[in-house]
Amino acid sequence: MSTVFLLRKESNSPRVTGTFDIPDADGNTYFSFRYNVVRVWQLDVDAVLAGDLGTLPLAPISNVRATDVPRVIKTMQSRIETEASSDGEAAELWTATNAFAHLRTS
Repeated sequence: MSTVFLLRKESNSPRVTGTFDIPDADGNTYFSFRYNVVRVWQLDVDAVLAGDLGTLPLAPISNVRATDVPRVIKTMQSRIETEASSDGEAAELWTATNAFAHLRTS
């Protein structure tokens, strides 16, 4: 199943339901596409930090208090230093983290 990640509260909409229907000319649904919706700001930060290495960049924009962000970054740094398979992978994770973190402040 496909998943849509909403990265900011401002992207939330009642129209993002997990179903996309295409009606025919008579208004009957002839195609229905279902997908998961993840509202990142609702994710538990500790669950994100304990999850897959590739999802770590979502931690700073998950459900975390601003005062906890330094702890989150420190935990991320420790995991990336020990688990990233290469310097290139580590750089990609930090680039994604930086891009997502800008969403928190903009």
